[in-house]
Amino acid sequence: MALKIVGLGLNSYINLMFVPSMIGILTIGLLLYLYFKKDLPSKIPSVSVKWDKAFSCFVQTHLLDVKQQSEENDWKLFKMSFAIVILTRASFFALTPFGVPLELIGMVGAFLLILLRWYKTKTGLSDIVKKTPWHALLFAFNMYVLVYGLKNVGLNDYIVSNLKPLIMDSPFNATMIMGILLTILSNLFNNLLEVMIGTLSITEMGLDPHLVQIAYLANVIGSDIGALLTPVGTLATLIWMYILKKHSINISWGKYLRVTFLIIPIGLIVSLISLYFWTTGY
Repeated sequence: MALKIVGLGLNSYINLMFVPSMIGILTIGLLLYLYFKKDLPSKIPSVSVKWDKAFSCFVQTHLLDVKQQSEENDWKLFKMSFAIVILTRASFFALTPFGVPLELIGMVGAFLLILLRWYKTKTGLSDIVKKTPWHALLFAFNMYVLVYGLKNVGLNDYIVSNLKPLIMDSPFNATMIMGILLTILSNLFNNLLEVMIGTLSITEMGLDPHLVQIAYLANVIGSDIGALLTPVGTLATLIWMYILKKHSINISWGKYLRVTFLIIPIGLIVSLISLYFWTTGY
């Protein structure tokens, strides 16, 4: 939706964003490695492998599993599913230039995965419905209602009137200001919602089309990298913490924030500066 608003196709988006995003990811990866270096084991713990008579095969226990289970891993099913995921992702780039909607491609990929799973395991959708963290999705929906209400009472108008004079003639200001703004808003309300607020705001400023695209890409970096500052910034983080808790791995807010407040601001600034230089040709 946002790409269409700012006049970018998926492939043109990749051309502008791939290098800055990779620099940001590598920066964050390096910082995480340095932060946790002293905690990384010099030797990977061994995993016990035993012969299971019931399945007539060797089984092993995952290191994060609390309960040991003797289940045969269907690697053929895994490889077929992985191939469908890769094919779906590749189709985003191959088919969208011909006008095929992204959402249709994603729906077909999801349907194929469900169909393959049913064919191989005779398992329907009931467990997917039961295991889905509906409370996290409900949270995202409530945040959407809240933010859309703020838009209706003048949030976009306030952003446009106050930021337009600062960014209308400066790609650097547009990059840094919109990236930092979306970081703050995403951590307050969730990034899925704020990227739309930011996108609608910059399109109402009457900026040069290229500057609109730069500001939008800064929005994406702020709502993707900057949003990792707190657990509520991204829906993915909320689901990640939910899954860890189910496996008795408790990551407290304090422990999470001690890491992110050191690493994410650096990764954010490096990514935004990389975006500025990459998109302006410096």
